[in-house]
Amino acid sequence: MVQQWAGFWQAIARVIGVVTVFAAGVPAFAPAAGWAAAGDWGRAEAVSARLVAAVAATGDGTTVPLGLEIRLKPGWKTYWRFPGDAGLAPQLDWSGSGNLAGAALAWPAPVRFSQFGLETFGYEDEVVLPITARRTDRRQPLEARAAVDLLVCHDICVPAHFDLSLTVPLGPATPAAEAALIGRYVQRVPGDGTAAGLALVAVRATDSGGTPALEVEATAREPFHAPDLFLESTPPQVFTAPVVSLDRDGRHLLARLVPPPPPDAGASAAPPPVGAAVTVTLVDGERTLEATTTVAPPAVAPTASPASPPDTASRPAAATVPVPTMPVALALALLGGLILNLMPCVLPVLSMKLLAVVSHGGGSPRMVRAGFLATAAGILASFLALAGVMVALKAAGTAVGWGLQFQQPAFLAGMAVVVSLFACNLWDVFEIPLPRFVADAAARPDGHGPLAGPFVTGAFATLLATPCTAPFLGTAIGFALARGPAEIFAVFLMLGIGLALPYLTVAAFPRLATALPRPGRWMIGLRRLLSLALAATALWLLWLLAGRSLAAALAVGGLTGGLVVVLAIRPRLPARLRPAAVAMAVTLALAAIGAPRILDAPAAGSPGLPAIPADSGRWHAFDLASIGRTVATGRVVFVDVTADWCLTCQANQRLVLDRPEVAQRLFGAADAVVAMRADWTRPNPEITGYLASFGRYGIPFNVIYGPAAPGGLVLPELLSVSAVLDGLTAAAGRPTPEARP
Repeated sequence: MVQQWAGFWQAIARVIGVVTVFAAGVPAFAPAAGWAAAGDWGRAEAVSARLVAAVAATGDGTTVPLGLEIRLKPGWKTYWRFPGDAGLAPQLDWSGSGNLAGAALAWPAPVRFSQFGLETFGYEDEVVLPITARRTDRRQPLEARAAVDLLVCHDICVPAHFDLSLTVPLGPATPAAEAALIGRYVQRVPGDGTAAGLALVAVRATDSGGTPALEVEATAREPFHAPDLFLESTPPQVFTAPVVSLDRDGRHLLARLVPPPPPDAGASAAPPPVGAAVTVTLVDGERTLEATTTVAPPAVAPTASPASPPDTASRPAAATVPVPTMPVALALALLGGLILNLMPCVLPVLSMKLLAVVSHGGGSPRMVRAGFLATAAGILASFLALAGVMVALKAAGTAVGWGLQFQQPAFLAGMAVVVSLFACNLWDVFEIPLPRFVADAAARPDGHGPLAGPFVTGAFATLLATPCTAPFLGTAIGFALARGPAEIFAVFLMLGIGLALPYLTVAAFPRLATALPRPGRWMIGLRRLLSLALAATALWLLWLLAGRSLAAALAVGGLTGGLVVVLAIRPRLPARLRPAAVAMAVTLALAAIGAPRILDAPAAGSPGLPAIPADSGRWHAFDLASIGRTVATGRVVFVDVTADWCLTCQANQRLVLDRPEVAQRLFGAADAVVAMRADWTRPNPEITGYLASFGRYGIPFNVIYGPAAPGGLVLPELLSVSAVLDGLTAAAGRPTPEARP
């Protein structure tokens, strides 16, 4: 047993060495001078600041989403728009900018600091102040220059001045690396409270106990946890920390706010009088509300008038998306990679997995361990390569996502060729020997066999897995792609470990494979049966290509068929003709991969625009601008982001969305639900940006909007009938049934 484990760890060490060498060059893709769409840092003693953009280019509109990112040293703080008893709100001067008509600053919910009897409001550690910049001329880039003055405090207060700049070039408004960062703080800007389930009932004057004060009444859909209130009035007046009382179920709040006594008097200062306008900001963890109302007399409780953020009439409110920490993201990546083994995208690779296990029946444990570790190494190396590609694309300002290579016709053609060759090889139509120097390099030091085949199998499994999004996978990938190279490589490495866990398990316990019967004639039948699964995969890839261009799919199929024929007859040719057959095979393979570039012609519409599905009478084309207007009429909007190449999306469609009880809710009641479908089969910047606003970079993705959920209810990647029906009910504002048949 000791020798067995010693051999296992020696093999692991060799695999780590191979993967390390393979990945050593990948970080070269990383940007050398920071991400695109971000200005240079301005640095002071306790604070750093820079301008960032949520998009890589300006797009066609007049507005560009920016952010002022502020990072503070531990223990230091800066201030909100209303700083309280002391402090100074950030000041921005845009007079040095070019092509800037105006810049509207939004304020995330603040934190209260109570010290020495003083109440101040602001931020600590890090904050991004979202900025909506308006261009003067849509035909020119945006040159933003801001003179920023901050006051930061710890035991002492220190002013800081920065001259910051950022140029956003012309081009498609694809999400930039900082899109998710800015989006997280946009979600923390208080809205009317509807999405959070908060409502301001009234602000009343009261003199209970002989002390003039204000009483704030509010309600919550879910119980309050640790509510705090910030009240702004004209002239500005600071109140002591609110005294909060909750009813028995925790959903009804009464808060009493008392002005502090003037420094030269024993009595309290008078609060704003009846009829005065006040703005209330209610914060309860991630839930926030901002509303403006007038102070009512004690016996009157008028309904508050929520303060609406600018330019949101035609857009849905932002949904609150939980942001995991790095350890949680790594754990989700490991679990998501493991579950990925069970997803439909990986099922075509099961033939190779199963063949790898049964072919070791009765074999040496050392050979089993080496083969399975080589497959795991192929998976890990491929995930590291994918991480390197993501880093490089982000550095270039290109949109990134999970499975986006299936939007490229050349990739589909190349995979169809490779899968067809694998299928024919399993059918014993031909055998493609490796070059001698490759075989020698891939062989184990003890001469027990080549490892290139298992390594390629692992890489192949990774490529076929990318159209699927397993549970937990979307959250982990969204976390990684919203951050820097280190996080991307770490999360993708954990994804690879999760997908490779079955192989690593067999490598640790080789008896799982060696206990099977020895290979014999029965293996021939098994190989041919499994080759049919790969042939079906090749046909599926050609079907995806036909969705782009039927001519391209027919050309790739014909050229691949010719390639198979040439390789099949090559061994029967005279020796002098075999080199010519190899040259012809290479030519046919390259022609098959290049054919879509010449023949890919969309049947209708413009490239990049959402495609209306065949059943357009049931599904509406995705229209982000109309969601807010539709919800305002009291209806529910169901958004399905899908693609032809996403097998998990197709499974959701067949097993859940096409079920009679779900279809009845989506399409049965006239005008009750508007079902929108966003087709991501082709590259589409609007859909890519929509996913990025939720911190998602892969599909399937489903979200439900409604009067009770204007920010959207995000559904799990794997849909269920109950999840969809309950989501529709919750978004409409009706009670969710406790049980469902």
